[in-house]
Amino acid sequence: MNYIEKLFSLKGKVAVVVGGSGELGGEMSFALSQAGAKVAVSYAGNKEGATEQISRIESAGGTAMACQINAISEDSIKSAISKVIDEWGHIDILVNAPGVNSTTP
Repeated sequence: MNYIEKLFSLKGKVAVVVGGSGELGGEMSFALSQAGAKVAVSYAGNKEGATEQISRIESAGGTAMACQINAISEDSIKSAISKVIDEWGHIDILVNAPGVNSTTP
């Protein structure tokens, strides 16, 4: 491990990326995994995007899981938190990168 990897290592950390199935959140998910974190890639309705991000992370040697989160639903958020904690025991990092599409200008 070089000094940069040691300085920025997230080994043993668990990250939840809200909007992890999107473009920006997907890149954040991948970067966190490359730094050593286990990553929960969340999606609201784009499960296929989350699955693609997980495959990308795992192909590069990382660990990831999918969880559905509706960022405006407290019950959805609590359910996702429980799923991640049940799987990995804790959460260290939260990234909020939900995408919002609007049909009006």
